[in-house]
Amino acid sequence: MSWFPTWDPAVWRTEPGSSCGWSSLAGQFLAYAGVLGMTAGASMVVWSHFGGPANYAPTGWLLATAGQMLLFFGVVTLVSGGLEQTTEQVNKRIEQLGDHIIRIEQAAREMSLRGNSIPPAHFGHDPDAAAPQRSAASGYERSVVEE
Repeated sequence: MSWFPTWDPAVWRTEPGSSCGWSSLAGQFLAYAGVLGMTAGASMVVWSHFGGPANYAPTGWLLATAGQMLLFFGVVTLVSGGLEQTTEQVNKRIEQLGDHIIRIEQAAREMSLRGNSIPPAHFGHDPDAAAPQRSAASGYERSVVEE
C-alpha cells in the first residue's frame, strides 16, 4: 500500500524526559526528611514522657511539626512533578496525532486528485466473484461447509 502514509511505531515510543528529574529528586528528599523529622520528634516526645529530660517534649513537638511540613511539601512536589510530566507526554502525543492526521489528509488529497486508482478487490468487493450465499431466515451471509 504505497498510497497510504506509513505509520512508524518508533514515533510513539516515549523517551525518558530529564526536565522533571529535579522535582522528583527534591520531592523525595523533602518527603524522606519529613518522615525522619517526624520520627525523631515523636521519639523525643515519647522519651520525655517516659522518664527522659522534660525539655525534650517541646523540642520533639516542634521537630515533629517541622517534619510534618516537610513531608507535606515533599508529597506536593512529587505530585506536581508527576502532573508536569503527564502534561508534557500528553502534549507530545497530541502533536504526534496532529502530524499523523495531516499526513493522512495529504494522502487522501493526493488520492482524490489522482482519481480512483484502487481496484475494488482491495476493498474486499470483487464484482466478478460469485455472490456469497445468504441465509434464508436472516438474510446475512453465512459460510457454507460442505461435508
